[in-house]
Amino acid sequence: ALEIGTDLKFFNNRVGLSATYFKEKKINEILSIPITAASGFSSKLINAGRIDRWGVEIALDLNPIKTRDLNWDVTLNFANIDNEVKELTAGITEQLVGVNSAFTGFGVRQVNVVGEKWGQLRGGAIKRDAQGRAILDKDGLYTAVPNQYLGSVLPDVTGGFVSQLTYKNFSFNFNIDYSFRGKYYSLSDAWGKFSGLFAATGALNDKGNNVRDDVSAGGGVKVEGVNAAGEPVTMYADGFNYFHQFVNRGIAEDHLFDLSFVKLREVSFGYSIPVANTSLGKFLQGATISLVARNPLLIYAQNRDFDPSELSGTFGENGQFPGTRSIGFNLKLQF
Repeated sequence: ALEIGTDLKFFNNRVGLSATYFKEKKINEILSIPITAASGFSSKLINAGRIDRWGVEIALDLNPIKTRDLNWDVTLNFANIDNEVKELTAGITEQLVGVNSAFTGFGVRQVNVVGEKWGQLRGGAIKRDAQGRAILDKDGLYTAVPNQYLGSVLPDVTGGFVSQLTYKNFSFNFNIDYSFRGKYYSLSDAWGKFSGLFAATGALNDKGNNVRDDVSAGGGVKVEGVNAAGEPVTMYADGFNYFHQFVNRGIAEDHLFDLSFVKLREVSFGYSIPVANTSLGKFLQGATISLVARNPLLIYAQNRDFDPSELSGTFGENGQFPGTRSIGFNLKLQF
């Protein structure tokens, strides 16, 4: 393993920079490999394999305002981490990373593949030509290609921003965290569109007609691509058939979303009670009362139907409960 870092301070500690670069080879990972069922078991755990990880982590501390009454501290951190599965074990180039029947029933699996980033989602994709255009059948539906690698469940970039502002006895703090790239599969999106419960299944098309209306009456979903002969096609597919095709034909791609998000994680407004000037000063060194809001706002996400910052599993979203916001009071006493 290799790790190089630095920790710098400038202008009487009002500017600080910490940076670390690392590169490591993780060997003898715990792997589950298939074995003959004649043994009475279907798999066994071994120590094998190698995963190479490398990346950079940076933290920037700033104190842009510092006076007798007013102080502002800011921290920004950033991490860009990548990895690659270099080897598993003899004769095996792909490993199933655990099984979730709710997902595998839709043809979606999470696997480790030699030569790829850890945690690949594998499932059905839309067949495309050399120019990336979708290949459509005569009804305007997609042609499926099974067992395609659809991207890693791991983000490339993570980090956060913390702001702490105080004025005399008052304080205002907030923090934001973020994550960019990475993929997740949404089982709720698959069922929601298949059953006609999601808004997309009752939306208006570019003609201003409901996609559920007959194509002959101006309804349907507008699709673009090429036919089997490679000729460009623009047509309207029957809404019912269009939204059913992804489950019926095993196309996971339509329910795959970017894991990127920016979230306001916490906001607080507080007041430090001057106990030293009161009779409480005999018992307390300090007292602070704060109004705190947690998870108040999802600032950005590709798909606003789900909160990627709250996913419960690496596969993706599986009927999870909606994210919750909370507002409350904190009272901190120092004796």
